[in-house]
Amino acid sequence: YAAIAELKVVISHSSFFNNQAGDDAGAVGLNKFSINSSTFEQNSCIDEGGAIRINSSSNETITNCTFYNNKAGQGGAIRAYDSPITAKNTLFYDNYDNGSKTAAGSDIWDAGASTRFNMTNCQMQLASSSYTASNSNALTSATNVIYNQDPKFANSSNPVGADNVWMTKDDGLMLKSTSPAVDVGLNSAITGYSTDIIGTTRIVNTTVNIGAYEL
Repeated sequence: YAAIAELKVVISHSSFFNNQAGDDAGAVGLNKFSINSSTFEQNSCIDEGGAIRINSSSNETITNCTFYNNKAGQGGAIRAYDSPITAKNTLFYDNYDNGSKTAAGSDIWDAGASTRFNMTNCQMQLASSSYTASNSNALTSATNVIYNQDPKFANSSNPVGADNVWMTKDDGLMLKSTSPAVDVGLNSAITGYSTDIIGTTRIVNTTVNIGAYEL
């Protein structure tokens, strides 16, 4: 594993950028975890899990995270194996499975006998018809999910921003005001933390954003 391996951890307000691995997990390889208000950008793995690889029977949670331009042979953003994953207010866009960002496993993929992805107020990168058991990426539950839309990042070509400092107000994966991910998250999901990845208060208007950044 390239960055973190085999620990039970809580990851919060973090940025994983340009990590690489040959086998499993470009950025994070864990069996038990909770992740919130974090970004996974341009991580890659030749084999499984461009950003995250998980092989666990426990229910892992991902809240208000952004997965962008991660790449792997299987599971561009996340590769699981019969692993229940609950994601809320989380955004997936332009991740690649085996060189394709339109492949069934470009954002999420489960190698097990059953897929157990539970998505609430998330933005997925493919059309809703792409998430099926036969594609190994079926959504066990999907509530208020946005499919196959441009999230309208501020400047995805420069994720660190002009100041060359991560997690500051000019980060390229901040959302424009016209983004479909603005003010459509689930407020109850942010219980326990009140700020985004750069310290901005989460509920700016009445509803939290999808992804790691508020406006």
